[in-house]
Amino acid sequence: MCNEESYLKEGSCFSRSKLYNIEPIGLNTAYTESLTSYITRISKAHSVYVGTLIKLELAPILDKYYILNSSFNGGNSFYSYTHILNGNGKNADDFANALSEMVCRKDILFTTMLSYRNVIPYQGLSKNTASWCPFCLEEWRIANKPIYMPLAWTLKVSNICNIHNTRLVSRCPICNSKIPFLHRKICNGYCPRCRAWLGRGYDQNVSQLIKTDDWEKWVNCNIGELISMAPVISILPSREILEENLKHIINTSNNITRLSKLTEIPKSTVWYWANGKTIPRLDKCYCSAIDKIDVLSRW
Repeated sequence: MCNEESYLKEGSCFSRSKLYNIEPIGLNTAYTESLTSYITRISKAHSVYVGTLIKLELAPILDKYYILNSSFNGGNSFYSYTHILNGNGKNADDFANALSEMVCRKDILFTTMLSYRNVIPYQGLSKNTASWCPFCLEEWRIANKPIYMPLAWTLKVSNICNIHNTRLVSRCPICNSKIPFLHRKICNGYCPRCRAWLGRGYDQNVSQLIKTDDWEKWVNCNIGELISMAPVISILPSREILEENLKHIINTSNNITRLSKLTEIPKSTVWYWANGKTIPRLDKCYCSAIDKIDVLSRW
C-alpha cells in the first residue's frame, strides 16, 4: 500500500485519460467493434462531431499532413480512405496507438486486424465503404443497446450476417448512398448524408435480403474466430509459422501441383506462399478453402 502523500506526489497509483475510458464492444467475440465505430462512439460520448474530435485531438497528435489539411481546410482526402483504419497497416497502427493513449486502454488494437499484421497482407483486406446487417441494428435499437459497427463487417470476405442468415447491406435505404466508415458528422447506424436510420429495412426490405449459403457461413465463422481469438493470443502469428503450416498443408495434399488443382490457385502462387515469398491474402485463402486458423497456429 502507498500512503496518501506519496499517492498524490508520485501519481503512480493511477493514470488519468484525456478521453473517456470506454471499453470497445464485443471484445473476445466474433462481433468485436471496429476502430472507426469506436472513434464514432467516443465522439458521441463527448457530444462532439467526429470531425471535431479528429481535428482538435487526433490530428495534432498524429502530425500527418494530409489529416491536418483535410481537417482544417475541408475536403474528403482523409475521410475517403478511413477504411484502412480497421486494417493492419501503419495508419491503423498510428490511430490505434494514439487513441489507446488518450483513453488509457490497451485493447484498442483489437478493434483492428493489427494482431495479424505479419501474416495477412493489407491488400484485399478491408472494404472501401461500410456494410451492415439492418436486422442487428434494429434489434440493438429496440433493446436499447449501443449501436456500433463490428470489425467483421468491414472485411471484404465478410458479406453476410450468420445470426440472421442474410447478406449485409451496403447502401442507404433512403438515398441509396454508400456509407464511408468515418465522416465529419457520422453517427453509428445512420446515413451521414440524409440522416436515415440504416435499420429501417428491417421490416420493409425483408424480401430483398438474399439468403446465404453454407460456403459463406463457413467463411464468416472463420473470420469470427480470427477476430475473437486476437485478444488471447500470447504470441502474435509469425511468417515462420505461416510458412511451416503452408508446407504441412501442401505435404498433406501430396504436392504443390495437386493442391493447386484442388484450390484452383495458380501453382506459382502456391509455391510463393510455401516458400515465404508472398503472404496469402485473406480472400485468396477462403476462395481456396484454406482455413486461415490452420495456417496461423502450430499443429
